[in-house]
Amino acid sequence: MQHMLPLLRKHNVRLVEVARNGPTKKDGITVLQDTRQPRRLHLDGVFKLSDENRATGTMP
Repeated sequence: MQHMLPLLRKHNVRLVEVARNGPTKKDGITVLQDTRQPRRLHLDGVFKLSDENRATGTMP
C-alpha cells in the first residue's frame, strides 16, 4: 500500500473502508474511513474474517 495510497491521494480518489460488526447482517457495519486523502489502511476491523473462520472451525 505504500505505492497505492499516495496515488489515490494524488488523484483525489475516494476510499471507503467498512468493517462488519459481527457474523450476521443484523450486526451491521462500521465505517472505518471515508476520505479522498488516505494515509493508512485499517487492517484490523471490528469483526475479522479470522474470527468467523475460527468460530466455524474453518481455521485452526
